[in-house]
Amino acid sequence: MAVADRDAFYPMTVTRLKPMIRTRMTALAVALLVGGCGDDGGGLIEPEGTSLQGVVVRAGTQVRLPDVPVTLDGRTVVSDSRGLYRFDDVAVGEVTLSAQYPGYLLYERSLDIVEGSNSFDIPLLPE
Repeated sequence: MAVADRDAFYPMTVTRLKPMIRTRMTALAVALLVGGCGDDGGGLIEPEGTSLQGVVVRAGTQVRLPDVPVTLDGRTVVSDSRGLYRFDDVAVGEVTLSAQYPGYLLYERSLDIVEGSNSFDIPLLPE
């Protein structure tokens, strides 16, 4: 079989495949480098630095409370639909955490934040 006949029979020769393979391997390497950094296994990329996260719950029942304003040293976030809250770039040391929601008592507590990821759930007492 002549070379021209072989190219017609096998349209994707090694010479033609090399650039495609190189491009796909480069794309795969970039995806792994970008997508794999800080991945916690759940598909979410964790930010670098010190953080505080937790869940706002009704005390005694562990029912999660959504839309609760949570304040940490003057910074405020609102708990999501699952009662989760998160602060990033938190200063290491003693901080004051508070939460207040209609129908519940004010919750306030001092926490000692360490470098890295910190977790604290907030139990709110009904009035």
